Amino acid sequence: MTTLDEKLERFAVLRDTIEGLRAEKDELGEEIMAAMLQGTTPECDPYCADLRTIRTPLYPIDRFREVYGDAAIFEVALIDNKKVN
Repeated sequence: MTTLDEKLERFAVLRDTIEGLRAEKDELGEEIMAAMLQGTTPECDPYCADLRTIRTPLYPIDRFREVYGDAAIFEVALIDNKKVN
């Protein structure tokens, strides 16, 4: 059985690993996007990248709350992890 200190140490290792992987993933994504904007189409088995335009509609929160209610706000809320510190 592991002690609480060992669990905390393992937790810290996993957190640091995840944060490092997330940073590397974001950096690679930016590099791939830059290359694709120049016309390159990267491929690897089983993936093939393509550019798509994504439009996310934004609604005034007060109007949305009036029409759909408070509960609906939490059901449709989207959190952008890149903007959360």
